[in-house]
Amino acid sequence: MGDEREAALPDAMPDEDFLLALLNSTPVIDGVSLDTLADAARARAWLTRAGGQGTDAELARVREVRQALQAVVRGEQPPAVLGPALDGAACAPAIVGGQVSWTLSVAPERELAVRAVLA
Repeated sequence: MGDEREAALPDAMPDEDFLLALLNSTPVIDGVSLDTLADAARARAWLTRAGGQGTDAELARVREVRQALQAVVRGEQPPAVLGPALDGAACAPAIVGGQVSWTLSVAPERELAVRAVLA
C-alpha cells in the first residue's frame, strides 16, 4: 500500500462537520441551485480547509461521494451505493492515553471522501 497514508481520526475538520458541509455544498438559494465545488480552484481551497490536499483527484472523489450521499439522504438510493467509496480503506484501533483511537489508512486522494462516508 505504498501510496497510502495513515491519518489519525479526526482530522482538521471533525468528520461529522465535514459531512454536513459536504451535503450542504449544493444549496438552493432563491430557487437557484449553487455548487460550492463547481469552480475547481475554489473547490480545491475548500478541500484544503477541510483537511484535504486539494488535488484534482481528491476533488473528483469528493464530488462522486457527495452525489451518492445526497442520493442516499434523499431516499433515491440505498446506503449500499456508498460501498465502493470504502473499498480498500481500513481503520485500525490503538489505545492512546487510556482511550481508543482510530487511524484511517487510505490513499491520500480518497481520504476526505472516505471520512464523509464513515461519518
